[in-house]
Amino acid sequence: MRMQLLTSVIVAAATCWVQPAVQAAVVYQDSFAVNNAGGDTARDPGDPLAGTITEIGGGTWATSAGINLGQVGATTDGYVYATSATSTSLYAALPLSLNAGDVVTVEARIKSFNSAGTDNWTAIGYASASGSLLANGKTWMIVRQDTTRTDEIVVLGALGGTSAGNTLIKTATPGSPDADGYTVVLLTYDSGANTVTAVINGQTLLSDVANLGTPTITHVGFQHFRNTVEGAVDDFKVTVTPAPEPAAMALFALGGLLVFRRGAHDD
Repeated sequence: MRMQLLTSVIVAAATCWVQPAVQAAVVYQDSFAVNNAGGDTARDPGDPLAGTITEIGGGTWATSAGINLGQVGATTDGYVYATSATSTSLYAALPLSLNAGDVVTVEARIKSFNSAGTDNWTAIGYASASGSLLANGKTWMIVRQDTTRTDEIVVLGALGGTSAGNTLIKTATPGSPDADGYTVVLLTYDSGANTVTAVINGQTLLSDVANLGTPTITHVGFQHFRNTVEGAVDDFKVTVTPAPEPAAMALFALGGLLVFRRGAHDD
């Protein structure tokens, strides 16, 4: 009887301890609303994104010049666009601190428009520094349209360390955009397994595919490449699922062992 009671207590404690550790937490979230009362930095249509604060998470956006806030009609609904169609390094980044075994997901709604004769794209992903994903990207995803590659998704991976992660993992077509013309993208990096998962418009493009090397990730963000002002990013969100604590895992394993022994004894 005492063993049964002890087993029940340990299993209950293990369940209560482990469960919170495996729940995803929102690190950053930003809908880029304009004339927004939240945060400590005013946002008006046409203002630079640089220096403003994410709506959730309190992160300060670091951007290159030319990443500005747009407005949908006369509402507070906003988005981010590039003011130049010629620059190759219009980026926006937030600091990101990961512990070993963390699983991180970045998601956003992206528009990328064709300009004849040029390669235009918008990307989101993880980087080893604040800056261009072309120079610092570790694991990142491109949405692009041009005269030869219409509606294409490109997922790129890190070669390892701090080297540029511009090695191709996968290409695909994203399917139909949402009602507002956006492609909804999610890119998950599992630092424990060193794998990548990519979901586009609700469809899984990659599922736990091995990354190309072990990247050093310190930032998360997006980039416009030669995109016109029609290109846009909206509803940016970053979540992290922590790895279970070793002590919690040991307690959970102990609870399972006691259950097994009790069952064997009952037999």
